[in-house]
Amino acid sequence: MQLITAGTVGDVHLAFEETESELLQLAGVCQNVEVYPDLEPGKAVFRRSQLLDAVLYRDDMLPVFMLLSEADQLIFGNAFLRQLSQQMDPANPALGERKVIRLLDAGVSLSRHLGIDLATLLPDVVKNDIPHRPRSLMESAQ
Repeated sequence: MQLITAGTVGDVHLAFEETESELLQLAGVCQNVEVYPDLEPGKAVFRRSQLLDAVLYRDDMLPVFMLLSEADQLIFGNAFLRQLSQQMDPANPALGERKVIRLLDAGVSLSRHLGIDLATLLPDVVKNDIPHRPRSLMESAQ
């Protein structure tokens, strides 16, 4: 068998990289579904939305993706991850996405790490009227 590629050796390495990150796998599925709408995402869009809502909750924001239709979850979730990736590595958003997802998988607060309010990266249609969740006394003490 012969493999013919277009691109650099780094592109080929990236294409075959193995990962245990559920979010990275879901992000790839959701990106492909947006480009190729005939693909069936199964529950990937909903699961990715749960993970993104958990990211917002960790940053003291109320979940918003679960309130959207599946089509909107797909579009706005992809846009949110693209914005985060661009913030992380403006020169190489593909690498930025991997860095973002690695931090999210580790439970790191992106707003603190990047020094931004995550609400500013949400598309306008979802960020209007997003309240921050009230912090408990235990969380405030930390």
